[in-house]
Amino acid sequence: MKAWLTHPVLPIALVLAPVIFTVIGPFYSYSYYNAAERLVLWSLVIWSMTLVGIANRIAVDRIFEGWNYWLRSIISAAILGLIATPVLRFVMLWLLGVSVSHYPSNLEVFATCALSSFSVAALRRLLRQAPPLPETDPTPEAPMLKRLQVDRLEQVIRITSRDHYVDVYTDEGVESFLMRLTDAAREMGEGYGMFTHRSHWVMKSAVLGSRREGSKIFLVMNDGSEVPVSRTYRQDVEDAGLLTD
Repeated sequence: MKAWLTHPVLPIALVLAPVIFTVIGPFYSYSYYNAAERLVLWSLVIWSMTLVGIANRIAVDRIFEGWNYWLRSIISAAILGLIATPVLRFVMLWLLGVSVSHYPSNLEVFATCALSSFSVAALRRLLRQAPPLPETDPTPEAPMLKRLQVDRLEQVIRITSRDHYVDVYTDEGVESFLMRLTDAAREMGEGYGMFTHRSHWVMKSAVLGSRREGSKIFLVMNDGSEVPVSRTYRQDVEDAGLLTD
């Protein structure tokens, strides 16, 4: 849940969404409450349902771990719609006194909530499609280049650990060094690659896509190799936009 709660888009959405709902006044709230009351109402509803939605999505991702991202998004959206529909009906009709004749049908509420949930999942996926830019200036030479027989950092594809050695795969071949994988990754510089497993590090620009084999996930590299993604690093890999299935 930490990855969801710390996503940079979340605080912006949690501020803008209540403001937008305050202005448009959905479910006839515009007719029943003034602007301040609507802001409080929709802030509480949106914030609480956001937490429910995050918990719901995490549960769906774990239960249907090997399933396609979009199918998991549809399931998550449907479940959230089923949860939110009776909750909103209770809040609007029984707690806030909105007239039944002014309240939309359960099907309309379900469709609105489910579509909103799926839209968030789609937006989150699209925002992750472009890998983040390197956090550091790409012009300084990475320490690893002093060890390798290649001229450019972009020629590195992946690094794996083997006993007390690391194997650095480049477009020129493989070079081995007596060092820890964490030290090798540090010498590559920040922002260019990431761990996918305790024994594997990949250059993000060398990733062509991903594939699933049951509950297992592999990144497909531009040299034809496949690198496993462990459960520990799966969320980081997904957030980096490297999962394409």
